[in-house]
Amino acid sequence: MDSVLEQLITPLIIVGIRLGTLMSFAPFFGDKAISARLKAGLTIVLTILVYPLCAPQLVVGGPVSFVGIVFGEAVIGLGLAMCVQFVFEGVRLAGQLLGFQIGFSLVNIIDPQTNVETPVLSTLHEAVILLVFFRLSVDRWMLRALVKSFEYAPPGSITVSSVATRHLLTSAGTMFAIGAEIAAPVLAATLLIDLTLGLVGKMAPQIPVLFLGLSIKSLVGMGVLIGAVGYWPKLFERYFEAAFRTAERLVVLLH
Repeated sequence: MDSVLEQLITPLIIVGIRLGTLMSFAPFFGDKAISARLKAGLTIVLTILVYPLCAPQLVVGGPVSFVGIVFGEAVIGLGLAMCVQFVFEGVRLAGQLLGFQIGFSLVNIIDPQTNVETPVLSTLHEAVILLVFFRLSVDRWMLRALVKSFEYAPPGSITVSSVATRHLLTSAGTMFAIGAEIAAPVLAATLLIDLTLGLVGKMAPQIPVLFLGLSIKSLVGMGVLIGAVGYWPKLFERYFEAAFRTAERLVVLLH
């Protein structure tokens, strides 16, 4: 009886590790605003639903084999979560860049997720991308990708290689490209303002350029930012599609 129960519970725990890791680190699902009980309940429900798909293929050996399987499941769950999280980190980076550029660098609030001071524009960017996240149903994309990952890489078949590690680190670099691309319109506008004010300051030294510059950059920067937000849904759809292609490639490399 104990042997039968162990053969039933052990695969269930292993399947839950991949799901639980995703729920802990993925955008929205890993948010501290969501209670741990809700995360645990959702993980248990998903584990019960996914378990019949992969449990028959799962063979668990001794303790060493069990630890290796658990580590592999945690790695693949974390990898899937990070591929999507990199998009959010790129958006936060863009908010920090713009906050410094248009004079909002001193306007900070406590981020409830990290418990550190975060520029208000970074928080604004994160709120907007979260709306786009739900508008595009990316949360459902993540759950479908997680279920598909059990087909591509069944539990017990995960192998961490240097190629997979390089692939994940390369995808991490996309956050800087995303941040630069999102911030580019406002950065270009404020750069032109800086050049213009510099020329005005040379031609008319009596004009208080430093005093006027901050106000003008703030108004123009916010105006350009509001105009650019209209293009964000299509832009982020491309980012998220690229993130899931990266995640799919990562799963294949880990198998």
